[in-house]
Amino acid sequence: MAKETYKCYGCKQIFRKEELVEHASNRAKELHKYCPKCLKEKQDSEFFADKICEIFGIKAPGPLIYTQRKKIKQEYGYTDQTIIDCLEYIYNVECKKKLSESLYFVKPEYVEKMLKYKQNKETEEHQIVNAIGAFKTEEHIVPIKEIENTKTSVYDNIDEWLNDD
Repeated sequence: MAKETYKCYGCKQIFRKEELVEHASNRAKELHKYCPKCLKEKQDSEFFADKICEIFGIKAPGPLIYTQRKKIKQEYGYTDQTIIDCLEYIYNVECKKKLSESLYFVKPEYVEKMLKYKQNKETEEHQIVNAIGAFKTEEHIVPIKEIENTKTSVYDNIDEWLNDD
């Protein structure tokens, strides 16, 4: 019995049907079959594009961003996540102005600042968790005094009201 085979949409190699995964990107309307390696690359690329759009407030990244991304990855060896974290640090923590949709600021000095900031933030969070854990919580039962029902309803004295007439 012949096994069904398909081409991976990414690398164009032939795989058995069971080895491929169908995937539709956010922008595409068609399903494409990808091998696990190409699927991971595709999802990473889509995540990068979505975060860039979110950071810069644009519909889709242009060719300049992809060219700069490729250059940064080759020159410095940074991952997409490092690039995104660096941009979020630059624009959200340091509050630099967004002059254009560019990855210009993703340079080693800013990446080092971002990594130090993240490390300090993690250390602070760890210290807070330790401080909270240091408090001993004990369960105490506190008796509540019974409160007499001093309120009277309208119907409690209805017999007196009826007899008064």
